Amino acid sequence: MRGLVFSIDDAYVLPFKVLWYSLMKTDSVASKTPVFILHDKTLSKKSIEEITEVITQSGFQSSFLYTNSLIPDNLPISEKDHLSKATFYRLY
Repeated sequence: MRGLVFSIDDAYVLPFKVLWYSLMKTDSVASKTPVFILHDKTLSKKSIEEITEVITQSGFQSSFLYTNSLIPDNLPISEKDHLSKATFYRLY
């Protein structure tokens, strides 16, 4: 079985909800497709609850995978960059 994988931090919660709504509205995801959320400490407990609710209300199950140990801490990211650690999860 295939699954969907998303890399989300607090800055991406609203765009994820919009994407998820679009996927559901267009019936683009087969039922029972597992949903995996890659994240680190930049995804708050509140955001995890919001995402879980959106996914569960659509009849899907989600698994949140804490990726802190997968991505090195010394990434070339500065505060003015558009990049975040979540960007590197997507590449990983």
